[in-house]
Amino acid sequence: SMQFNPTVGSRSTPVGNIAMYLALSIFLGTNSHLVLLEILADSFVEVPVDTMVTPLNGARLWVDLSQQIFMVALKMSIPVMTLVLLINSFVAILSKVAQSMNMFFSVGFIMTMLIGMMLFAFVLPNILIYNHSIIEEALFRLPELFKLVGGG
Repeated sequence: SMQFNPTVGSRSTPVGNIAMYLALSIFLGTNSHLVLLEILADSFVEVPVDTMVTPLNGARLWVDLSQQIFMVALKMSIPVMTLVLLINSFVAILSKVAQSMNMFFSVGFIMTMLIGMMLFAFVLPNILIYNHSIIEEALFRLPELFKLVGGG
């Protein structure tokens, strides 16, 4: 079922909401929000308000960070994509064996939900650890962006 998420302004699944709230709890639990506020305060020293800056100096860093975001999304989605491919292949073989039944709706739907929830429970601790390391690395590289843009 889809739920409306007023925070993002879109509809999302309950599993997506759980993942978002867990990532938020990691962000707040490791005091990363305080580090982010400290980096924001330091950015006014690196890039003063009354100076002209060149944002193109930080373009290479933005491209590197965008590449990392894409790789993170790919790494997190590969187990689910593999699971769906395997289940659909298995259900296709079953539908050839028992042609009178509609396997995709009777068996495939239930198998996808059950195995998907088991995969989510199995992979969740690794995703949380990985998410924590990504947040730390992003916060570590953010001052580098301000130094590049400020001309340092």
